[in-house]
Amino acid sequence: MSDYLLAGDDEGQRLMRQAAYLAPHTERALRAAGIGPGCRVLDLGCGMGDVALLAAELGAEVVSIERDPAVAAAARERLGRRVEVVVGDIAEAKVEGTFDAITGRLILMYVRDPAAVLRDLVTRVLHPGGAVAMIEYDFRSTLMLPGAPLLRDTIASVCRIIDAAGFHGDLGLRLPEVFTAAGLATPQLEAHLWTSIAGDELAPEMATAVLRNTLPLGEKLGVVTAADFDLATLPARMRAEIRTQTGVGPLVVSAVARR
Repeated sequence: MSDYLLAGDDEGQRLMRQAAYLAPHTERALRAAGIGPGCRVLDLGCGMGDVALLAAELGAEVVSIERDPAVAAAARERLGRRVEVVVGDIAEAKVEGTFDAITGRLILMYVRDPAAVLRDLVTRVLHPGGAVAMIEYDFRSTLMLPGAPLLRDTIASVCRIIDAAGFHGDLGLRLPEVFTAAGLATPQLEAHLWTSIAGDELAPEMATAVLRNTLPLGEKLGVVTAADFDLATLPARMRAEIRTQTGVGPLVVSAVARR
């Protein structure tokens, strides 16, 4: 990951709000991977530590990798001794020992060759018979669904930036091909459609924050310009739309398989 798209000043808080929404879906994936007491887990892309924390609460011993030293420090402060946080890039993970499971949420979509990175980790650190549980967005699949136009257009802009940066806005439904290329069995999938109805504050806030944080790179790549958006009023305009029609956000896809 030579570029990190989501690096705004408010990113830590946004990640934790997103994590609370995704927690039930994520916990089901971790349980499906057999994560529990006696299980040693390698978590990819620690962020503020929410996936690692879920695994630890299930009884696992967790090592989590985070590339940004400042974010890693914040995660350590939040998680205490429940999780070991290692600074490094997941493509060059330097961790000791082997693991019963590898987890990650919204991380492989920001890796240029997710199958190669996952294949290397599976080969080097995952026990034979060990499990992989990954959760990724699929932005593109929801752009064809009806729903609040402003939320859909905002997601489409983010998707254009992600694609232009060489990452993968449609990775969720492509996880089976990534898993099989990484030497894993065909995964068990579960998909959740992020929807927003009247009174929802989270989806407009999240969509605006992601656009704000990716916008500088989008401008650098010539995909969008700041003048295309009025970020100050965008959440309020989204909320007004979803009072009368359902907002459809990204598809959240979990994939679980064993080596």
